[in-house]
Amino acid sequence: MKPIKPRIEKALFVFIMLCAVGLRVIGLLDAPPGFSDYELSELRITNRVRAGQVTVFYDVGDEEGAREGFYYPVLVVFTGLIGDGLYGYRLLGVFAGALTMAFTYGFARRLFGPSVALLALGGMAVSYWPVHTARMVSRETLAPLFAAAAGYYLVRGLTLRPTGPGDQMPAIRMTAGGILMGMALYVHWTGIAILTGFLLFGVYLGLRYPRIAYRQSGAVGFALLTTFIIAVPFSVSALRARDASALVYYVSRLPGALPDSIAATLGGLFWQGDMNPAHNLPGSPIFGLVGAFAFLVGLAVAVRYVRKPRYALAAIMVFVALLPHAIAPGGPDFTRLTIALPALYLVAGLGMDYVIQFLTRSDRWSGARTNLTAAGVFAIVAALFIAGAGLTWHKMQVIWAGREDVFVAYRANLGRLAPSLDATARTIPTTICSPSLTVYDPKVLSDREILRFMLHQDDLPLRYADCRNSLVLADGGKSQRIAFTYTDGPALLPAELGVWLGDAKPLDFPGLPPRSVFEVGVETPLHDLLGSFITTAPAGFAPESPGGPGPVQLPVRFGGNVTFVGYQIGSEEEVYHPGDTIPVITYWRVDGQAPSGLRLFVHVLSDPQGTAPIAQNDQLSPIVDTLLPDDIFVQYSLVYLPRPMLEGDYDISIGLYTVPDGERLSVLDNEQPRGDHLFLRQIYIADGDKEQ
Repeated sequence: MKPIKPRIEKALFVFIMLCAVGLRVIGLLDAPPGFSDYELSELRITNRVRAGQVTVFYDVGDEEGAREGFYYPVLVVFTGLIGDGLYGYRLLGVFAGALTMAFTYGFARRLFGPSVALLALGGMAVSYWPVHTARMVSRETLAPLFAAAAGYYLVRGLTLRPTGPGDQMPAIRMTAGGILMGMALYVHWTGIAILTGFLLFGVYLGLRYPRIAYRQSGAVGFALLTTFIIAVPFSVSALRARDASALVYYVSRLPGALPDSIAATLGGLFWQGDMNPAHNLPGSPIFGLVGAFAFLVGLAVAVRYVRKPRYALAAIMVFVALLPHAIAPGGPDFTRLTIALPALYLVAGLGMDYVIQFLTRSDRWSGARTNLTAAGVFAIVAALFIAGAGLTWHKMQVIWAGREDVFVAYRANLGRLAPSLDATARTIPTTICSPSLTVYDPKVLSDREILRFMLHQDDLPLRYADCRNSLVLADGGKSQRIAFTYTDGPALLPAELGVWLGDAKPLDFPGLPPRSVFEVGVETPLHDLLGSFITTAPAGFAPESPGGPGPVQLPVRFGGNVTFVGYQIGSEEEVYHPGDTIPVITYWRVDGQAPSGLRLFVHVLSDPQGTAPIAQNDQLSPIVDTLLPDDIFVQYSLVYLPRPMLEGDYDISIGLYTVPDGERLSVLDNEQPRGDHLFLRQIYIADGDKEQ
């Protein structure tokens, strides 16, 4: 087959790169549809770096353990330039993926020429796994970039002869390769494969070509010295805290893990891929039929011609790149294989080129038939490229993105909302209804914290509430959107709250279950109800308050820019019994910035001047400090009556306090404090349990 003309080579390179970037960028907000637990841990570390905590290893307390620290400052700088959110955080992986392909192309071209380089580039461009990896928010996206870049500079340094006594370009390239080898250790523990491969290749040259090894010994030694100097902090940190480094951890457990992990490594390549939906289309191997055939042919070619340095280097690259996965149990895990991406596709390109050269050899066909065969082979390769791109797009955007386990793993209930919130939340009042707004485990993120990572804008006026027992009616009940993070949210609302969504209009959001987002407007009925509280909701000051007891004219202000506007407690004739639950529905208005950590207490008292409540409920489900002036929030509190209780009238007292200090907010009367709680109407509790 004739050599590729330079202009055609450049055109093909640009075309393949554009196709590759398109596959990685288009639909980036839909696949993946959010952030996985692993990615959220990466983003939590990124926030720590923003806060000034820079170290060799980071640990967020998840099952992954400590992570090498180079990726996170890079992500901080990158998102500082282009913005963050779902799109901004993922673009670093896309950018790294594009650079990985460019360096792999240059590396392969230096070793085997433009044909192998273009075939390797084409395979990386349209194969599913490299596309999936480039869309991840994780340090693994940088591992193949450092592998390809280090290989490129080291090979250039080894194969570029000095043009004169003062030419330092070979040494400069070797130094660049040494720096990249050292820095790779700070990217991911699998980066040790790059240094291992370089050392093994040096041993190979020393045994097979001692004269070449002697001639290059100075540059090689300087590259290794650079690597070791850069690696000193990593080595000290890893040895001081043995479990901090995954490399030390896995090597110490190597004997027991090796047989199973080798089988898992081979399975991940050819027949049974990573089952984690956050890493892969579950079960899909790295290579399909064509890719596996090309890779095996390329590996056979490399082994056959192993006496030649470039083929030996290719074989060594595959061996050392797969070694980290082979020493780690629990595979296949494709996050441990990203370091192997350049080597795998380089060898696959070598195998495909060998097949093409075999089919188009001039001694097999006459002149005209040779040209015809070459054209046919080119058409087949082009068809494979187009089919690969189409298949990868379908697998990524349709099959993988549409899976239920992907929806759950990536918290698509929030991820599908984020782009719309970025576009509309400033003009359309929006409340996020979630049951996971308050968490007490530092290892777990609340939905509010997760959504903050997904949003491009940090200061959107979003309201948050647990709508299973509260509701926010923004801007006095005017038109707003209420978005539920769980399926058919209104079905879980108590009837007393669900009435406000009776005329709500469900909105269709692509990728979200039906009845997840609603348009609500209840300004008129809300104002009518709040006005009726003046006569239907009696309230009074506490006896011990300054000025003594007395009736309260609703609405009444509390400290902290919160106003109590009314309440509902069943009917006045209703009789309660021990073991019952009393629904107390309170209505509040926000007048300004409310304090964070606000709680509502509802106490049942037998004596208005008593200190210990007989029953109580301490809860406030909206995140009140996210609400804006004129927002109305409704709290549905259930108070369980204990057994036994004496028959008679009981008082209900309410008030507000902040967590964690427990300081109560004052009730204000003409801006003067009148105690820290109010009394609502009494309830009657009969003697004995309710008759069944």
